[in-house]
Amino acid sequence: SQGNIIRSISTALNGSGATSSTTGRNFIHNGLMAEAIEAANTWTAQTNPRLYSQNHDQSLTNQWVFTDDGTINSMANDRSGGAGWKWKYIPGSTRTASYPLDMVLMEIPVSANSIVTVTVYCQKDHATNIAAKLRYRGGQVAGLPDDVFSNTKASDTSWELLTLTLNQPTSAGVIEIEGLAWYVSGNSNVYFADVTVTQA
Repeated sequence: SQGNIIRSISTALNGSGATSSTTGRNFIHNGLMAEAIEAANTWTAQTNPRLYSQNHDQSLTNQWVFTDDGTINSMANDRSGGAGWKWKYIPGSTRTASYPLDMVLMEIPVSANSIVTVTVYCQKDHATNIAAKLRYRGGQVAGLPDDVFSNTKASDTSWELLTLTLNQPTSAGVIEIEGLAWYVSGNSNVYFADVTVTQA
């Protein structure tokens, strides 16, 4: 089923996995899952279902997102000079450019008639096996009806500051900025860290 909120659960001895669902979104808080498979691969392909696990394995610094052919999890280490937190994306081979692994990195209040600039640091474990960029989904506020993307992360393994610029929404509101990662030619990981926002 979907739309469930489960708190302080512990699981053990489930042979096919600690959890299983096909579509929709479910939420677990403070879950301790003893199985080797924590989210069984029963997802309906390319429907972008989600299992959000907050305080995963009953750890305050451990957050996970399970979905079809991909996972996202928090990491307490960061780039040199960073704020001490990053998100690790692991897309599978079906998570291509047309169906990237995505997650909202930040919700941002914006003012009308001002240019919004969002910057996020990004790194890859392999220069060319995987790709990444930022996205604003069009239609969130008046004056910004179309999707807007940052540049794609360069083909290297260095930290790079990605920039996404939104030209003057015509009304105030709250928008979401997503990090995207997708499979190109082999398995690898993408990291996003240290979101900053300016308006002028």
